[in-house]
Order: sequence, then C-alpha cells, then structure tokens
Amino acid sequence: MSTKLSSTRDCRLPRYTLAALLLGFIPAGVWAQTYDACGPGPAVKAAIDQLPQHTPADTLWEFLEKRLAAVQSLLRQYPDNVFVQRAYVSLMNSSSMESGKAIAEYKARHEQSPGNAQLAYQYALTLVGRQTPDAIKLLDAALEQDPKFPLPHLELVTIYRSHAFLDRTQSMFHLKAYLDACPAALDGYGALTGVGDKEVLRPYAEKLRALIESRSDAGAVGAYLTLWSLEFKARPSSEYDALRRQVGLDIARLRQLKLEDKPEW
Repeated sequence: MSTKLSSTRDCRLPRYTLAALLLGFIPAGVWAQTYDACGPGPAVKAAIDQLPQHTPADTLWEFLEKRLAAVQSLLRQYPDNVFVQRAYVSLMNSSSMESGKAIAEYKARHEQSPGNAQLAYQYALTLVGRQTPDAIKLLDAALEQDPKFPLPHLELVTIYRSHAFLDRTQSMFHLKAYLDACPAALDGYGALTGVGDKEVLRPYAEKLRALIESRSDAGAVGAYLTLWSLEFKARPSSEYDALRRQVGLDIARLRQLKLEDKPEW
C-alpha cells in the first residue's frame, strides 16, 4: 500500500508543477479584470459542480488524482477565474504534503503582484488553519485594495466564527458586508444559522426563500435546510405550525424534482 501511495505522489509532482507554471504566466492585470465578483458564472459553476466526488469505489489517493486532473483541466480553460482557483487551493489544502506547495506557489505569485487583491485572497486561502493571523492580514489587505471584491468577507466570516479566533462582532460585520454585496449568492446564507437576532434574520430568510423557491437546480435544493433553519429562528414559536405546513409543501415540491442522485439531496 505504501508503495502505491509513493508511486501516486511521484506521478502527481509533474502535474502540480505544470499547474504552477501555467498559473504563473497569467498577467497580473488580468486577475482583477475578468472575474464575476459573487459567483463563477453558469458555465464555470456547472463545471465545478461536475468535479469528481469521493465514492466508496475510490481510495483517497485515487479520488484526489481524478479530482486534481479535473481541476487542472478547468485551470487551463478558465485560468483567471477566482472560483476555479479556490477549488484548486481547497484540493491542495486537503493534503498536508501538498498544502506546503500551494503556500509556496501563491506566496510567489502574491509577491510578484502585492497590490492585487485577488492574489492576496488566494494566498490567504492557503494559510487559513496553518498561519491564520497572516491570512487575516492578507484578507484585510485585499479588501483595502479592492473594496468591491466580496470573497475576503466570506472567508473572514469563517475565521471569526472559529473557536480560536471567535469574534462575533467581526463575523457579523463581514457577513452583512458579503450578503449586501452578493444577495443572490447562496453560500453566504449558511453562516446566518449561527445568528440569534430575529430582527436580523427575518429579512434574510425572506430573501433566501425568494431566491430558491422557484428554482429547481441542486444548489437551490441544498439551500432548503438553511432556509428552514432561518425561518424557524426568525419567527416566534406561535408561528411554528404554519412554518411546518410550509416545510411540508416545500418537501412535496422538491420530491417532484427527482434529484435523489445529487449530493445536495
């Protein structure tokens, strides 16, 4: 088994090097010009959603190999897309051995263009959980460099909700900033489930329902757990029976979509 893993690592090294070289040739000005600030866009989102998932038939290394190949294909197709970059960093961070390579790659890129908010954000992602104070500094710097770039806010929400860096004031500040900038992005609403203020939650719960109740995609289906949690937290107990009836109606509609094969289901 150890021989197989060693062989797998050796096979992966050239591909990681290729990815690093490919990304290193992207002109610095392109990064800040061509991303959708709140979402990857339909084509990229569909491609990211189709990345290989870990199945019982795959060993961990086999899964990482397949997912890496798919992510690198996306990097060649969309080299300047911040969401593809985020998927790449997330994959590299999943391995303690490869995380060091990711840190080195993105540190070098950031040092070449220290004023680029997107590169600062990507470098910060490699440091979260390892050198988190440095990641916070980079994320704050990215927001100073480009106040309209919302993704650092979302990452700071996660950091300030963690036990080691718990700061509810900062977490709420960055969460509101992200949701104000990206009200149609579903990934920000999950963090609201940790908020206890009904007056804060109610308009966001209403907004989320308006966003997803007419949609039939898997992402919207996955957001219903968040929606129901927010609605019950935002309303008094006297309204729970009505909310339960609404949940029943939601479930009946979701069953008709026949998305049982999707992870979000």
